[in-house]
Amino acid sequence: MHTIGLKKQCKAKHFLPDQKGKENDIHSHKYTIEVIFSGEKINKKGYLLDINELNKILEKIFEKFENNILNELPEFRNINPTLENFSKILWRLIGKELETENISTLKVKIHESEDAYASYGGKLQD
Repeated sequence: MHTIGLKKQCKAKHFLPDQKGKENDIHSHKYTIEVIFSGEKINKKGYLLDINELNKILEKIFEKFENNILNELPEFRNINPTLENFSKILWRLIGKELETENISTLKVKIHESEDAYASYGGKLQD
């Protein structure tokens, strides 16, 4: 199985309404987001996925989150903006944008610090 990944950063704000203390206040994170793709086939050029195309997809998606309060975005309506939920939302959005039959699985891993991260991954629909 071939694997390719990209790591990007995105600044966003959020608050966790069910928490007590500082997490309940609006605060920002400089998220480091790793996106990892896997598949059995590579294309005629020898790529599983073109990194330049992937960069364009990620920039387009991350643009809607950059410097915004996650709680106020439609993607987080009725959802607590935890790392777990953010990684699943990004997984869905990135999966929808992919136009390649070579990718079978996608994993999104989000770090809010060097120590804390969450991820979501799985098979993409045929």
